This record gives sequence, C-alpha cells and structure tokens, in this order.
Amino acid sequence: MKTRLLLFFLAISIVSCEKEIKVSESRLDYLPPSPALIIKISNLTNFKSELKNNNFINQVKGLSKFQSLMEKLEGLDPVSSNNPSLLAIYEVGKDNYDFLFVTTNTPGVFNVDSLANKTVESINYQENSFTKYTLDNIEVYAQALDKDIVLTSSQLLMENVSRTKRSNPVDPMLKRLFETTSLNKSASFYLNLTEKSSLLFNSETNTSPTNPFSEWISLDFTANSDQVRLNGIAMASDSTNNFINLFKDTSPLANKTPEFAPLNTQAVVSYTFDDYQTFARNQNTYLDRVKKVDSLFNTIEEVGIIYLNNERAVLLRSYGTEGLFEFMENNSTASQSYQGSEILELGNKNFITDAFQPLVT
Repeated sequence: MKTRLLLFFLAISIVSCEKEIKVSESRLDYLPPSPALIIKISNLTNFKSELKNNNFINQVKGLSKFQSLMEKLEGLDPVSSNNPSLLAIYEVGKDNYDFLFVTTNTPGVFNVDSLANKTVESINYQENSFTKYTLDNIEVYAQALDKDIVLTSSQLLMENVSRTKRSNPVDPMLKRLFETTSLNKSASFYLNLTEKSSLLFNSETNTSPTNPFSEWISLDFTANSDQVRLNGIAMASDSTNNFINLFKDTSPLANKTPEFAPLNTQAVVSYTFDDYQTFARNQNTYLDRVKKVDSLFNTIEEVGIIYLNNERAVLLRSYGTEGLFEFMENNSTASQSYQGSEILELGNKNFITDAFQPLVT
C-alpha cells in the first residue's frame, strides 16, 4: 500500500473571540519560509510520551521516507522543557528533511553533559556565533537568541535564523490559525497544503492534488496506545478553488458516522453541512459545471464513508428520509431482507458518486 499522510478530521469548526497572539510570542518569525510542517508543542513531556506509546506512529516512524528525519530528531533527546515550544520540519531534497526547534532558554534545557560520545565546536557567522554539537554522529546546531534557544539539524537553517534575527515573514493565515488552536492539547500541527512536499504526498507517484483540501490546516493532536485523534480547522481564501470551499457559507454539524462504524473499521471520513442547497452550489463552482441543484438531497446533512476490509460503505444522514425512500423504491432493480431490514439494489451504480463528488469518488 502506498504511503500517504492520513488526516482524520473528527470535527471542523471555526473558533472566534480568542485572545490575540503576537507574532513575537508565537515564535513564528524565527522560521525560514516554506516549512513542510509546523508543530506547536504545549507540553513537550506529554507529546514525547504520546508519540512513543502509539502503535500507529511507531509503524510510520519505521517507513523508509521518515528514517533519516527520525535519526536527526534524536538530536532533541537531551531537551527537557516545560515551556511551550515550536518545531518546524523543512524538506531539503526528495524524502530528506531537517528540523528547527525553538523553546525558552532555561537552565538545563539542552543538557548533554552526561553524553560520552560528543564533540562541541563554535562556529562564527557574520557578526554572530553558534554552537555545533555532534552527539553519536548526530549533528545539532544551537544558538541562544533573546530569551529562547534555537536548535536545528541544519547549519543553513541556523545561519538563516542568525542572519534574519526574527524578521522572517509570517503568512497571515497561519497567524490566524495560531490564534485559534487549543492550548489544552499536548501539540498542534500546521500544514500548508499548497506546498508540494513529499512529507504530505506520495513521492513514488510524484503527484499532489490539483485542488488541495485547503491552503492551511491546523490539527490539535492527542494520542494513546491505539488511537491518534486530529481535530482542527481548515482555512482557504475565497478566491481559491480549494476543497474546503465546498462548505463555504454552511455550518458544521455533529459527526454521527463513527457511531455506525464496526469496531474493526480501518478508517472513517465524515463531512457535514447544515444547508444542502448551499453545498450543491459550491459543488458546481468547485467542479466548474452548470447543473441544476437536485431537491432530492435537501434533507441530507452528513456524508460519511466507512472503510472496512479494503471496501467502503457510504452513509447519508438525513433529517427527513421520505423522499429518498420513495426515490430508491422507484429506482431499485432488486431487494433482499437482512435481519428484518430491506436492502435495495439501485439500477444506477454511480448514484452516490454522481451526487456527492468529490466527497465520494
């Protein structure tokens, strides 16, 4: 099975009226442009524990495309901090990544005294200097700036940070996402889906979506031994033809599809909207087509997909099913009974995909 980054949205909502976070407080201005992934870490100890104990993440870490990055990230093992931190991943070549980490510079935050196999050297750059650590053949560059410490696996990234002195531009949409994400989770992920990084897309096929899901997404992260939960926000400007604009001017509803999924389900995807007519007009815009909006689906408020045994079942949740049942009875070619329920076979095999692409393809 080809490797892709799987993002499970259990809810998509817009949070308002949050206290404004200044860029200098967020540390985003430390970051050179175009990171493949940004992680805001609220509690480093909890985040490390959740990563270490999750079965799925341990399997992903073993994939060949991530092995080099995982080895470099071992350079952060000596970090001990209870303060908020920022971790950015940069693609520096096909399936080749470097990291940049920022946290508060407190005593013992990066303690390598107990490590036997290490070398330390000072590097001068322009009017500044930073330190290069080699820890069991893993290179880490460190520099104290203001009240923070910056650690990175790349000398080029450290030179950028040293040169720009926190003057790197910050995408306004990313800044808005920083203002709305939860502080109660161990970490939040930020991804720019317009950047064609192999961290997100299958490098074997060298493909990425023509119309990405959105421009930016943020995902609050929680995990236990057998589950990863990513709950967040997707944002796109009105002028772009992004997937998320299918739901423009609609409001999200509670996702019910997981309640119908068997315990051995491989994955669940659920989309909700409070106004089908608005969704259908957005759908015509997204697909660049002229099509009359069908009133048959006016009562639909959720489209769910359940993946099981490499097959899938599509669930349509409706607050009024009379019209749909009448349509199915008039267009069925066969029927059977299962545990007291009638199962109808429709003549049009593309009934669902025609009505709800690209949600169902």
